[in-house]
Amino acid sequence: MGRTATLTAAEAVERLRAAGMKINPATLRAALLAGAFPFGTAVVANKEVVCWVFPRKLDAWIKENLAPEEEA
Repeated sequence: MGRTATLTAAEAVERLRAAGMKINPATLRAALLAGAFPFGTAVVANKEVVCWVFPRKLDAWIKENLAPEEEA
């Protein structure tokens, strides 16, 4: 069972930044809470934003939205 089911906001931000997106964990949490990204979800619990980022969905989103286009 070597695969992580979810990523933290910080881990997801590392992947997004590596793909060229300028973002920080607080912005990602707010965007997930607002439903702006399809690769995770967030809730407010005890006045804190708790989020779950799904690695496969994040990687697919990065590939579709941030990866350089391949030349034909």
